[in-house]
Amino acid sequence: GGGGGGGGGGGGGRDAMLAAQQRTVVIALFKLARDVERLEASVLSERAETIRQGQERIRVRVEAIVRRLGQRSLVNMEPGYQRMAAELPKAATSMENVVGNLTELDARQALQQARQALAHLQRADAAFKEVQVAQAQRGAGGGQQQSNDLTNLFQLEMDRFRNQYSHVQRYQPGQQRRPAVDEAMRKLE
Repeated sequence: GGGGGGGGGGGGGRDAMLAAQQRTVVIALFKLARDVERLEASVLSERAETIRQGQERIRVRVEAIVRRLGQRSLVNMEPGYQRMAAELPKAATSMENVVGNLTELDARQALQQARQALAHLQRADAAFKEVQVAQAQRGAGGGQQQSNDLTNLFQLEMDRFRNQYSHVQRYQPGQQRRPAVDEAMRKLE
C-alpha cells in the first residue's frame, strides 16, 4: 500500500487540501500503529519522524491561516469565518499533540489526535464552503469586497501550500525523483 495521499483542493474550497493532507497523516499513522509490534526500533523511529515532520508542516500552515483570519475584522461578521476561526486552532492543537506523541513513539495516541485534527479541518472546510455559497447567493453586498478579499487571501495561502505539496505528488514513471522524496515515500509504504 502506498502513502500517496489526497489530491483534493479543486472546486469546493482550497482548504480541502489541508484535510486531504491530514488524511494522509492519519493513514500513515494507522499503518504505523498497526505495524508497531512488527517493526524494528530503528524503522519505527524513522517512520515516526517522517510522519512527525509532515504533521508539523501542516500545523504550521494551519497556524498561518489562523493568524490571517485573526487579522481580518470580517471574522466578527461572518458566521462561517467564525466557525473556521474556532475549528482551525483546535486542529493545530491536536497536531501539536500528534507531534509530541510521535516524539515519544506513541503511534496509537498520535493516531487518535490526528483523527481529531482531521475532524476539525473537515468542519473548517465545510464552514468555508458555506461562506462561498452564501457569498455567491448574496451577490454584491456591503461587505462583499472585504469578504472576497479574505477568500482570495485564504486561497492564495492554500495555493502556496498546494504548490509545495503538489511538487512532491507530480512524479510520473520514468521521471527522476529526488532521493529524499524516494526515501520518504518508501518509509510511508
